[in-house]
Amino acid sequence: MAKIEKTAHEIHDEVSRLVHEIPAVLEDGEAVQVGFPIRLDEGGGGPNWTIENVANGRAYLTAIREVITEAQQRLDLK
Repeated sequence: MAKIEKTAHEIHDEVSRLVHEIPAVLEDGEAVQVGFPIRLDEGGGGPNWTIENVANGRAYLTAIREVITEAQQRLDLK
């Protein structure tokens, strides 16, 4: 399946929305701040972006990483 190309802002907004839909984040009413994606070298055929900065999300880091990984499988940074 081909990945959908999106801008950094579009990826940021999508990942942020998904993070705020994590049940524990919803339950706690936490305002997690997701950083913008940064471009990676595409040499290995993996994702061409990652998000390294997440504020107020330490307690949810495993779930946030899962959201980012899932988004990396669907989306490419333009």
